[in-house]
Amino acid sequence: MDDPEAGVSEMARVGRPGGTVAACVWDSRRMPLLRAFWDASREAAPERAAAIDKGLQIGYAAPEELGDLFARGGLVGTEMGEMPVTASYSDVDDLMRPFATGVGHSGACFVSLAPRTQSAVVSDVQRRLGSPSGSFSLTAYAWWARGHVPA
Repeated sequence: MDDPEAGVSEMARVGRPGGTVAACVWDSRRMPLLRAFWDASREAAPERAAAIDKGLQIGYAAPEELGDLFARGGLVGTEMGEMPVTASYSDVDDLMRPFATGVGHSGACFVSLAPRTQSAVVSDVQRRLGSPSGSFSLTAYAWWARGHVPA
């Protein structure tokens, strides 16, 4: 969401009394793909990467941030936790293919780069991920929160 405060407040507003609102966001410290992407992008194209707010690049740093967001949005009885998410890729091209679609903040950054800079980012991402060749998997973690609309 571009405006998480407004988004959670709206979910609380339209939820039925006693209903549940839930959301997930990436743990910014344990998201190897996006961490490698943004580090590589800041090195290859510092001006372009800097143009995207750092908070939008990866996510939240702690589950309490998401819980606080829910409380500020008017939800009660908030619970939080984490969940691992593992994705497998046939190779680095498979890993990077979604970036070329321009989806999300990372995709928008990637497609705005010149082809030579895109290639440099892909090479640097591969290096930062341990230079996998062939198929490989990455595990990231997401924070989850759920709260209830006041009765």
